[in-house]
Amino acid sequence: FSIYAQMAWPAYGAWSAAQAAMLNASLSLRAEPRGGGVRVVHVFTGPTEDEWFQQLPPPKVGHGQIAAGIVDALRRGLEEAYVGDIAPDFRARLDSNPKALERELGQ
Repeated sequence: FSIYAQMAWPAYGAWSAAQAAMLNASLSLRAEPRGGGVRVVHVFTGPTEDEWFQQLPPPKVGHGQIAAGIVDALRRGLEEAYVGDIAPDFRARLDSNPKALERELGQ
């Protein structure tokens, strides 16, 4: 998932909304497979190194970083992981002052 599943990114509003919907659906489904030993891990990133975000400046998250983040989360038994430079920073900023980040992204 993108970290923008947890907040609105006006420049990519429909995409943020779709990410939020997918996150909500996976939260709803998390409990269903747990009895069979299946775990759902949410890995949040900032912009990734792909065509969709090619016009954005770095930092971007590479596919290798995402794979390493997934493996690390599974090894540590986490249900959420934040990969790259942007996602952990935004998560911390959402925790401390979500409206300030919302205003910044809206500029």
